Amino acid sequence: MGIAMLRLNWASVQGNEIRFRYSDLGLPADFSTRERASFMVDGTINHGEYAVSGHLDYDPENRITEPPLDFLLTVGNERESLSLGDHRMGVFLDSVFSRYYHPFRGGILGKKSEHAGVEILAGVSRGEAGSEEFPSNAGVGPYYLNESPILRGSENIQLVTKSAANPGLEVSYTPMVRNRDYFIDYDRGAIIFNSPLFAFDTLGNPVWVRVSYQFESLAGRFTRDVLGVRAFASPWEFVKFNLSYIADADATLSLGNAWDKRRGIFSLGVNVDSRPLTFFGEFSLSSEPGQKEQNGFFGGGILNFSRQLRLFFNAWSINADFPLFANQQLKYGYSLYQIFPAYAERNIFLSPFQFTRNIGAELYPFSLASLAVDERESHAFLEWENKQLVLSGGWGEKESLGTDLHTRTFYLSSFLNDEKTKAWAKVQLDSDFDQPRIVKDTAVRDFLLGGRQRLWTGAKGSVFFQFDYSGRTFKDRLDLASDTSGRSASLLLEYLTGSEGVFVSYQKELLDETNGGRILDADIYEAGIRRHINKRFFIDSRVRRETSSQEGNSMENNILSLGGGFETPHFRAMGRYELQLNQNQDREGRRRLWSLFLFGSPLKDMSLSLNYYKQIGRDIAPVSLEERSEEQLNFRLLWRARNWLSLYSQWRYDTNFELYPPYDGIQSNSLASVQGVKVTFSRKLEFLANYKLLRIWGPIENRKESLAAEFGVLVQRHVRIGLGAEIIDFHDHQLLDADYHSTVGYFKLVVLY
Repeated sequence: MGIAMLRLNWASVQGNEIRFRYSDLGLPADFSTRERASFMVDGTINHGEYAVSGHLDYDPENRITEPPLDFLLTVGNERESLSLGDHRMGVFLDSVFSRYYHPFRGGILGKKSEHAGVEILAGVSRGEAGSEEFPSNAGVGPYYLNESPILRGSENIQLVTKSAANPGLEVSYTPMVRNRDYFIDYDRGAIIFNSPLFAFDTLGNPVWVRVSYQFESLAGRFTRDVLGVRAFASPWEFVKFNLSYIADADATLSLGNAWDKRRGIFSLGVNVDSRPLTFFGEFSLSSEPGQKEQNGFFGGGILNFSRQLRLFFNAWSINADFPLFANQQLKYGYSLYQIFPAYAERNIFLSPFQFTRNIGAELYPFSLASLAVDERESHAFLEWENKQLVLSGGWGEKESLGTDLHTRTFYLSSFLNDEKTKAWAKVQLDSDFDQPRIVKDTAVRDFLLGGRQRLWTGAKGSVFFQFDYSGRTFKDRLDLASDTSGRSASLLLEYLTGSEGVFVSYQKELLDETNGGRILDADIYEAGIRRHINKRFFIDSRVRRETSSQEGNSMENNILSLGGGFETPHFRAMGRYELQLNQNQDREGRRRLWSLFLFGSPLKDMSLSLNYYKQIGRDIAPVSLEERSEEQLNFRLLWRARNWLSLYSQWRYDTNFELYPPYDGIQSNSLASVQGVKVTFSRKLEFLANYKLLRIWGPIENRKESLAAEFGVLVQRHVRIGLGAEIIDFHDHQLLDADYHSTVGYFKLVVLY
């Protein structure tokens, strides 16, 4: 099923023909053609032997930041498969070093049996990879990425909590889910979270937002040829050997030169999946023009001594110049979660109000380890489980290959997971040093003690009390930095009904030098509610107050986040107002944000979506005043008001700050809208009309309007013809010689399949 369209145009232009040609209509004067097609297929062939699925979209007019053609066709069964087109989900995903994430256009041919298989790919890749980290100090956002536009669906967002004493140590990861936890504007690279984020967790550890994504750029079009093969052999049911090779080269080179100048990664791996032992190992060699041969190694698994006692072990080493064109995540850290999904079982989230805190990551620190280039690491930990009680202990060492810096870690932890009572404790010793111990030699001792008790249970919910106490001492054996001692205590009271409820909390943080001087004295008060008022209306709000004295400087931070919404099985609306006030001895800041999200079908024959946010920031210092405001609206409505009448409306409003001279720092605004109507006179005859407006004002001011109308006739069951006209008027307030007025007539042929 699908649609294909051919359009023949005739245009008459009065004014600037060049400006008209390079407008969004994209037509030259006089005669031209335009084509568009969209097809989908889903079924079987050869009497059901092969399943077939696929799609094709060709639209050179509207796919501005994407290639005009997008297609994918997959044919296969359990034994053999062929896939041709645009691949976005990644390939060779069971490999660490050869897994390939880039979107690419090409083919994948696969053949396998119970004991062996092979997969071959060839194509040309597009897009570039980006990865960024930034502190979660802007509430719900927006948070902006450095590159845009983003390839749709390519982003991966995590909240990463890092140790306050050792910023290089990551203590928890929380994956974010699109449309549930956040919304993203792919064109601008802007992220807005549904719930406010805070810069620190309940133990005072900083929380960061980590985003990996693919973005479109001039260099990211189809510019790299890619070739790969992956094979496996499984001589026994519980053992599998893997071999893979992935390479890419500049697409502009000839075949012979491309092979000589290719970047390649060759990998050998083994999988063992038996009852006592789960193991995965992989060794990889790379080749790159002008570079020495680089290698990477990983080996790890789980050894079960009994039902109660098990050993987790991992080791890896990756050269600093190991190529990252395949698995870009090795640049900042490729999580063990992705190699061993069982590590996700270490995740322990105590309540919906503590979604940035993962108790499991604090009690089992090695479960959050990640592979990265220019490092060598090995660790192992034992775990003993007896019904609700889990005891764990482990040791590990990490080495930076480029700097010869080492980190050693030893820990003991326990966790009681009873239905009414939960309790946890941990002691951890970390040591950072260089091998001669002349550049760095520090030691950190951490301990954590906490519990959670269900105090009361009623017909609708339960009341919980939770406490945490943690301590941290830092010692520099070379006396290059001050020795410190920190303590943190927190109390939390919650009333929960499933994933909703009310909470209040208090946290005290102290950080002292060993000589008695106080570095930090902080108090944090927080309260929140997430609850349905009735079956359709809900509220989700928080208030947070932070007061602190840091090295004699008093600071205050207050955040009020009011949110709520309305939801039915077919429609959801959410709104939020957020106010943030920051104050210290020399500066005062204020930030306000409004956001609104609507999507779904409020009426039977209506489809509606709306994204809106507005942010105003003000920063006052004794010698400066900085103000910034931004606003964005996206609205789309499709409504079949009657059997014979359909209405369409779309609006987009943006404010931006110009970044380059001569207008840098000046706000610009843009408004784009399309209003359409469709009238069906009979089964074969229909009328369509639309009005378009594009207005820009600020340092640059212009306006374009167009009015179009079309009559369509269904001449056969699958063939439709249309006759239409469009009038376009463009006016530039600064450049009068850029104005034009055009009249366009067209004939359209549409084939339905």
